[in-house]
Amino acid sequence: MEQEHVMSVIRKHWDVRSSAFNIDHDADTINRWENVLLDLLGADRNKSVVDLGTGTGFLANITGKLGYPTIGIDISKEMLRYAVQRGERCGSSAIYMEGNASNLPFVAGSIDYIINARFLWTLMEPEKTFMEWYRIIKPGGGIVCFNTMKEGVGITVKQRKRELYHDKETDSNLEISGASIGELKELIEKCGFSDVEIRRIPELGIVPKDNIQGEICDYEPWFAVTGRKEQAQSENETG
Repeated sequence: MEQEHVMSVIRKHWDVRSSAFNIDHDADTINRWENVLLDLLGADRNKSVVDLGTGTGFLANITGKLGYPTIGIDISKEMLRYAVQRGERCGSSAIYMEGNASNLPFVAGSIDYIINARFLWTLMEPEKTFMEWYRIIKPGGGIVCFNTMKEGVGITVKQRKRELYHDKETDSNLEISGASIGELKELIEKCGFSDVEIRRIPELGIVPKDNIQGEICDYEPWFAVTGRKEQAQSENETG
């Protein structure tokens, strides 16, 4: 796979579609996401959060407004432009930067949580990417990845969007766009994470009809994929 070519195709795809993703969410939806994020990330607002594939900043602006130090990262400059604008309007403290989720500009063990939404299925080199996430997460920290899935099946994007990027090389490398729940769990555990769990989040409901203008919606419920990086042995022993 020619990495430079693939990244160029992906960047252009999401740049073009950025305006379709810049859609206001009603207060009720945001409140529900706030409650779910608080439950999963915990009450300590000093925990650092990196939102990968942040898009127009929906998750990052929520965690930034809640008080978590937050960085949103995306490959698309146009997506990031909307994210900054939305953050300014809602009073979020999140900051944004362009970047690649499989090659992150952070030292090892420096970030408490990696979060994202509807991003897992887009990963081109999932094993490499999860290992990179594991590298930068602090012991005791973890991942919280939201994705719509078919109950008891897993990610079904592959069946619905066979030519997402309209580029054979890029589309053929969407390795986990059709991953079952078991396959996804096994992959994340293989990359070092423990306590991996994939559970439905009923509070978030399903993707509404007008979620993404002009895009295919799947009407599937939201799931949270979570896992943590274990504390070092010496830290466990000292309590």
